[in-house]
Amino acid sequence: MRWLFDKKGLKKTTAADVASFIVHLCNKDEKSGHYRTLQNVKMQKLLYYCQGYSYYMNQKPLFRDYFEAWPYGPSIPRIHRRFSKYGQNDIHSSEGEVDLPYLTDEEKKIIEHVWDDLGNYNVFALVNATLLEDPWKLANEKGTVFITPDSIHAYFNEISYLGEEHGKSK
Repeated sequence: MRWLFDKKGLKKTTAADVASFIVHLCNKDEKSGHYRTLQNVKMQKLLYYCQGYSYYMNQKPLFRDYFEAWPYGPSIPRIHRRFSKYGQNDIHSSEGEVDLPYLTDEEKKIIEHVWDDLGNYNVFALVNATLLEDPWKLANEKGTVFITPDSIHAYFNEISYLGEEHGKSK
């Protein structure tokens, strides 16, 4: 459990924390009359884009979990297992309200931005996008299962993913 805490004893953010917050945002939207789908595979892609956006904005990862290059794009096995009981159906709203994690304002801003920007996309659009991006392609071409944090970092720093209009100054 030591890896969950930094040198100051503060809890590190995990992909499970980010996933819970994404479900929370989905529930919040639904309560306000704005329904968006959120299946397990879509969750995987949103986690990937949250990680990429964190590298783009802050030059550091949002969480320490590793992605694997699966046939439908980047995935985190333990998060996939957590939501696998839903199959291809939407993740149940109670998943985001149980034990809502502590996240910093900076972390919430990153997740909210990705949700606002990509939450309306369907799962197929997000899968297709990730399959065209270098981190997945490089891991797939090398025949390795892991997508390296360095490849995600490099890719999201190369592209103007969300551009200056979203708060990054050059």
